[in-house]
Amino acid sequence: MRRATGEAALTKILLLTTSLCFLPGMALAADLYPPEQMPVLPASPPILSWAGFYAGGQLGYQWGRSTFSTHVPGEALTLQQPSYSDAGVLGGAHVGYLWQVHQFVFGLEGDIDGSNYNGSAQSLGTIRESTHENVMGSLRARAGYTWNRILAYGTGGVAFSTFRNTGSVAGVTQNADDTMRVGWTLGAGLEYAVNNDWSVRAEYRYTDTGHYSEFALGADVNHHQTDSRVQAGFSYKLDGFLAPPTVYARY
Repeated sequence: MRRATGEAALTKILLLTTSLCFLPGMALAADLYPPEQMPVLPASPPILSWAGFYAGGQLGYQWGRSTFSTHVPGEALTLQQPSYSDAGVLGGAHVGYLWQVHQFVFGLEGDIDGSNYNGSAQSLGTIRESTHENVMGSLRARAGYTWNRILAYGTGGVAFSTFRNTGSVAGVTQNADDTMRVGWTLGAGLEYAVNNDWSVRAEYRYTDTGHYSEFALGADVNHHQTDSRVQAGFSYKLDGFLAPPTVYARY
């Protein structure tokens, strides 16, 4: 019994001694860092995500070629007319949705633009054919690779355009036909995330709206339209609309 009592007393003495040893250190730490000056560790920056819905606008320059040939009904000869250059400024809006898996980003995007793209050529002395593209748009896939804030991507899909082709003789308009064409478009671009909401981009695309025919000036006129564009734009991410989870790479 005496031995147990002695061991208990010894344990109490050791605990008391240890507490007394730590008290000066705790007091010193309190003196070095008063509550209002205690060091605060910086918060970890949020991880940038490209995933989710987004919308934005774009402005650019467009140039291309219009080629056409004419065939008079009942005649065996088809006359190849000179091709001519078209050019103009375009501007519009886009909306899209992206997924992200590690550094890989992929999704869908649609856009629509208004344009003053036009051109004309004169043939057979007094005959002039002109083309004006009023509205254009596309629905495309996007796929790319991101280095955090920088996204390099390719894009391609279906394109549509509305054209007005006008034929005149000696300055007098003989016909003005409107047509809508569906073709394809393919391009690439770079996008930079200013923060997790806003991004800016630069893009190049080539578009081919195919061949189509119209009856003008007493002949069948066959057209083929191709164009290129360079454009700059911005996007705002709509995180409130079903933003998908992002799978991040581990470093």
